[in-house]
Amino acid sequence: MTFSDPIARTGVALLALGLSSMALADRSLWSELPSVASAEIAQEGLNRAAPVLPARQLRIDRKGLNALIDKGLESFQGTFNIELPSPDGGYREFEFRPAGTMSPGLAQKFPNISAFSGRSLDKGDANAQMEVTPAGVSVQVLASGGRWMIDPSDQSDTSKVKSYFARDAKRGKNPFQCGVTGHDHKADIRDKNRLKSRPSLRTQATRQSRSRGAELRTYRLAVATTGEYSEYHGDSVEDSLSAVVKVVNRVNGIFNSEVSVGFELIENNDEIIFTDAETDPFEGNLDDEILIEESQTVIDDVIGTENYDIGHTFGGGGSGLANIGPCQEGYKAKGISGGTEGDAFAVDYVAHEIGHQFSMDHTFNTNSDSCLKNR
Repeated sequence: MTFSDPIARTGVALLALGLSSMALADRSLWSELPSVASAEIAQEGLNRAAPVLPARQLRIDRKGLNALIDKGLESFQGTFNIELPSPDGGYREFEFRPAGTMSPGLAQKFPNISAFSGRSLDKGDANAQMEVTPAGVSVQVLASGGRWMIDPSDQSDTSKVKSYFARDAKRGKNPFQCGVTGHDHKADIRDKNRLKSRPSLRTQATRQSRSRGAELRTYRLAVATTGEYSEYHGDSVEDSLSAVVKVVNRVNGIFNSEVSVGFELIENNDEIIFTDAETDPFEGNLDDEILIEESQTVIDDVIGTENYDIGHTFGGGGSGLANIGPCQEGYKAKGISGGTEGDAFAVDYVAHEIGHQFSMDHTFNTNSDSCLKNR
């Protein structure tokens, strides 16, 4: 387009200058902090998450971020752009919009909890999830060069964050434990589901349609928490729900990309967020076999089986268990994940066990040792 009017040319120049200033202001939300060994942070009691090494330490201007988000959401596009600090020292620009991780009614009840989904505006085709809660700012980036995170690093100062690659995250002292075997939980239902799907998966076209597609299928998710889980994250429903939203938003990022499936926390999910270990209805916080049955009972009793599509319970143990789908009445809330926070809990446990609830089984490359038992 050619402009002959000098006023028009001046206007375009001012607009370009304004956009440039906005980009610089966007990056100014972040300030670098001295690198601190994550082990030292843990020893000081500042970071309860699994230690991460190495990590880029930063501070984010939370007031500035809130202003940026509010202005973007009030705009015609209903989005906001932000440059995110990557672990390698650079920045990548993303456009974010509300993720729909919380149902409208639930989001209205908890306005301090927000979840967003985004896409990269620069090189590559990275996707991202962001959560802004009373506990801090957190981000998951799914990029071709590796998945990376931004998480709070100091529970006493929510403006402090760390940027790190997921591959560098320590998985804790205890190895991942999933109690699902090929013979667990109503094998007749599991096998019936497999037989129905097996013939249709023989063609490549059908396999691709099952794994991805243009249509995003959203399921109503009910997540209960034991008192022990909630007590770890704080002393209120909002504190515990903030942790739940962060996990579910990250799980959504993976399931959206891999199988075109998403989850929306139901409107009255706060009614199954239990904050007191002494009075909650769960006796099996550290016993998977008990907790998985209680998960089904509690969610059905409080929410009603017709009011959710899939249910799951977050406990304070260190393992996971789930009924191997399909998600149907009497079984669809038989999924539990034991842990507290961090990438390992969201991915290794919650995403893993929800996968089982959707009829996904373990895969193996041998038929000996523990692989034989789980086949």
